Amino acid sequence: MRSDTGMRRAARDRTPQALGDDTTMHPALGFLLLASGLAAIACGGNVVVDNDARSSDGAGAAGGIVTSGGTGGAGAGNSGSSSGAGGAGSVPEGVRRACPEIADQPLVCVANSEHGMLVVSPSDGRYCSLYGANENGSNSLGVIGNHVHWCGYTQVERRAFDDPTLDFSAPYSCDAVTSWGDKLLVLRGFDSGFQELETFGSFEEIGVVEPESTTSFGRHPFMISGGANSLYSAWHADDVISEHALPDLAPRPDIHLQGYDDWIYGMWANEVDGTMLLLDDSATFYTFDRQTGALLSRVPVDSTLTQMRGFHCWRNPV
Repeated sequence: MRSDTGMRRAARDRTPQALGDDTTMHPALGFLLLASGLAAIACGGNVVVDNDARSSDGAGAAGGIVTSGGTGGAGAGNSGSSSGAGGAGSVPEGVRRACPEIADQPLVCVANSEHGMLVVSPSDGRYCSLYGANENGSNSLGVIGNHVHWCGYTQVERRAFDDPTLDFSAPYSCDAVTSWGDKLLVLRGFDSGFQELETFGSFEEIGVVEPESTTSFGRHPFMISGGANSLYSAWHADDVISEHALPDLAPRPDIHLQGYDDWIYGMWANEVDGTMLLLDDSATFYTFDRQTGALLSRVPVDSTLTQMRGFHCWRNPV
């Protein structure tokens, strides 16, 4: 067991999550503290990862596949119909052209990393580079069609999968972004004094027009992930993932992760096969049963991708 478990739990418990707390922390400062803490933390944790299973030697050039010797596999499910709802829909052509072998896997994910935007197979740990240097450090992604969106804290940012040109929304304080069908759900910045989730019909509307809806959160999360009819949220280190109904955020039963209480660097619900995928701080995918919270599999991608965070997945027909 990692010796810093108590420290991480204490730090988590001290972090303000409601407007009534006496202390506030700007998300950017939180990222700096989190990054500095990771530099001093050794591998391990309540769920121990076998580092010997990782055989990759780093991210390759665009289209170059890197293989890691993962164990287990993430459930694939069947294909869906909407690129933003629970990961359903077609894999974008830009992803297929850059990484054709991985893009044909039953479950295909796009993820942030310090090496750039990656295309990853969570069932076997293979990955390839979509494009290089990427300043996106967000644990939440929103994908609509050919574009991936994330929060840049002072605005929402996006890129096309086949074009690394960075687009910016109008100024808007945010903490996280995800997609719900063809809409973007944006969590207002903690420094704005609001605990609200706002719905926008397009990227161009953010910070320009009034949101289509605004719903209050009882607890300010660190990351969010949209499903077909649910919003999933979590703190950056936890043993539970919260689920809320969309669009009213009515609470649903929490997902209690059995045997896991560690860093969460991203999450995505496979709502077809009833699983929850989670990414930890050592670039390992965990698959949990959404009903019981039981751990079903864990697949390491690459031990050098310590800053891999935030992902979104698609299901191919099987």
